[in-house]
Amino acid sequence: MKHLKALVEHHNADTRPVDKVTITSLEKKLGFALSAEYMEFLSESGLIEFEANEM
Repeated sequence: MKHLKALVEHHNADTRPVDKVTITSLEKKLGFALSAEYMEFLSESGLIEFEANEM
């Protein structure tokens, strides 16, 4: 995660973090819990947009 954060900051990419309520709703819809690492990614970065390319 530290490396990803550094790349996002270095390239001035936009992020759209996901709130806890949305993550919990997703887990309920999927029927399983997300990993702690993926939940951290979603809550800190969510969607990463760089030069109009969404990842």
